[in-house]
Amino acid sequence: MFDNNRKTVIIASVVVAISIFALNLLINRGNFLLAGGSALFSVPFFLLGTRFLRSYRGSLAERASRPAGDAENVVWDVYMNEVHVGTISDDRLAALQDTVADNWRNMATQARNFFGVPFRMFDLFLSTIPAVTFWLILGWAMIAPDSLVETFTNARNSSLQQLQHGVSMAIWMLINICLVAFVLRMGIGGQTYGARNVYLETLGVLLRQELKVAATGSMTISRVSNGEVSLFQPDMTGWYRARERARRAARAVKA
Repeated sequence: MFDNNRKTVIIASVVVAISIFALNLLINRGNFLLAGGSALFSVPFFLLGTRFLRSYRGSLAERASRPAGDAENVVWDVYMNEVHVGTISDDRLAALQDTVADNWRNMATQARNFFGVPFRMFDLFLSTIPAVTFWLILGWAMIAPDSLVETFTNARNSSLQQLQHGVSMAIWMLINICLVAFVLRMGIGGQTYGARNVYLETLGVLLRQELKVAATGSMTISRVSNGEVSLFQPDMTGWYRARERARRAARAVKA
């Protein structure tokens, strides 16, 4: 999204800092110290992310400019649902990746999806409370019915102050139990809460159009080199891992 123009990066970082300052000022009811700290803290992260993105786009441009006879311009095999559907050269694949990364609509869609995840998580958390409450009361009634009756009797005969204290303690315990159940459900069930990688989805669409494949499903990009299968991860995470592996290999050779 940003080029090497330092003025553009500086202006964008200032806009981000001002936006975060204003948002924190509204949320924290006029706490200038907290809002200012958040704004200043956001600037180095924004600059680091911009530099990371610029390096990624630079690597895509370098791969896309390689000639057909270059040894590093390898040919990748594309599989759809574990069925081989075609091949694509690395320079063409990099060009498609750059097209996806250059489209600001993909960034806007990804940001909207990312910020929507906490709201979906909170909505699911609220829906967990009635279910947990029901099963707790049912289990209590089955295991210790006398204790449950005694608790309701004491609540009916208690003072207003005691009742308020008991209700607040019960709500606090219920929230903690629901939070534990929510985390377990998220960890065991593998919930994604609607989170998706918009860039990979868009790249998959372009690849299917490039290879003239109508089928949809799980796409895998790989190649066989020296008897070993190399998988290609067509996103920034895969690029970062490949770069770190190359750096470690270079350091090992020097050592």
